Amino acid sequence: MRAKPIKVNGVVYESARAAARYIVEQEAKLGYVRKENTVHKELKRCWQGASWYMYERWLVSQVMIGVEAEALGPMAD
Repeated sequence: MRAKPIKVNGVVYESARAAARYIVEQEAKLGYVRKENTVHKELKRCWQGASWYMYERWLVSQVMIGVEAEALGPMAD
């Protein structure tokens, strides 16, 4: 299965795993212990719908690529 890009706080990551690594690293700097696998699973399960906040800090949204963006036209941004 091919990794799908995901956007967290306006930054596009190549996969949910890459975004999870970043979130875990940043949460640790704030003193919170998060497990990469747990964050990864949550991102994969929840990000496919509307935008949402993880831990009240991370705005997670889907990235439209290729045909998806073309189908919506120029207002897709």
